[in-house]
Amino acid sequence: MTESASTRDKIIDAAFSFYRKPVFTNISLSQIAQKVGISKAAIFKHFSNKEALGQALFERMFDGIAEAIRRMIECCKNGKRVEAMSEAINFLINHREYVMYFQSRQCIADEATLVHELRKRGVAVPDSFFRADGSLKDIDLYVTSIYVGTTIFIFALLRFQALDTDAPNIADSADFADKLAALIENGIGKNIPEKERLAQLDARFKSAMQKKAPLTDELLAFASVVSEYGAAGITIERLAKKLRLAKSSLYSRYKNKSEMIESLIKNEVIRMHGMIAENIEGLTTGEECTYAVLRTELLYFIKYPQIVDICSSLIGINDFVDRAEAPDFVDTIYDSVYWKRFIASLPNVGIPPTSQRVLGWFFAIVVTMFIHCRRLGFSDKRMFAALKKLYAMTESGIGNTAVHKRDGS
Repeated sequence: MTESASTRDKIIDAAFSFYRKPVFTNISLSQIAQKVGISKAAIFKHFSNKEALGQALFERMFDGIAEAIRRMIECCKNGKRVEAMSEAINFLINHREYVMYFQSRQCIADEATLVHELRKRGVAVPDSFFRADGSLKDIDLYVTSIYVGTTIFIFALLRFQALDTDAPNIADSADFADKLAALIENGIGKNIPEKERLAQLDARFKSAMQKKAPLTDELLAFASVVSEYGAAGITIERLAKKLRLAKSSLYSRYKNKSEMIESLIKNEVIRMHGMIAENIEGLTTGEECTYAVLRTELLYFIKYPQIVDICSSLIGINDFVDRAEAPDFVDTIYDSVYWKRFIASLPNVGIPPTSQRVLGWFFAIVVTMFIHCRRLGFSDKRMFAALKKLYAMTESGIGNTAVHKRDGS
């Protein structure tokens, strides 16, 4: 390796070192240069500008992902789907910087980018995902891919969080990967209620959601700011302008931007969890509790789509997923004895199941599915049909879904 190439790789390594957590603010070239032990000007010997360095990070991340998927495909060809998933999971949790960079670049809901980058590297992405014109061809396979990808991604994040907080009883990476792959294959091991019972629950949950109040003006303005300027562009001044208020009126309520974001999001998430807890009330089985969470979340996103704009921009920082896991109110809301029994009965995937972790998982798979379905122009009816497939995989695993029985993949 030449000295020049070595320095170039060190610069990329230094840039990736900032991605121990998602980064939604700009990392300066001076910070990166300091990590490498060179001057800022020296970076330009290897990269024409900051955008070129960013592209180098993007390319390295996808080089790694593509190699992991090639190994997965080889396992699948040999009839070892669970081993293939374990291989992918183990790769991701041992490359935290790729997971966080991927999230920070907000590729999480951009299937076109993923398909393009993998095909560019010679990875055979299944043709059954899309037709020649790019439209969706196989909804079952597509929903399965959303479920598998999001489950792997969110559990990787949950494991990182557990390690960062020195949580007890965390399995090593290989054991965690095997257990999570088994969960995806077999589900949480619950039985799916009869169609008639699900229809009863659907009617009950729909009626309850119709009675809920609209979002506050502040939250609507916040969603508008996020949509227009992105996560890094949130300011109290911009929120005040959207509300047609003097910024001093907001500063009288919030000390700073962080407190404003924390307050607006946490209050709304408490409201969302309150809706879910109301729908769980009176349910006596784990499978019905799971369905209540998933169905209520989708109803919530359909009624309040502005929240999804916040989710898609802020997942990973002071956001819905982090707030949804906050023990200061989740354990208080979900105090049903049946819910607690349900949590205790779940399989351990290398991080012990808690209400916070399970709800974080359920939230992630529903919001990701909604983002994808909305981009594809799904009607509410098609979204609910997709949710039923998602629910079936959560309960019984992908090994028992029709798509795998049909094509053996």
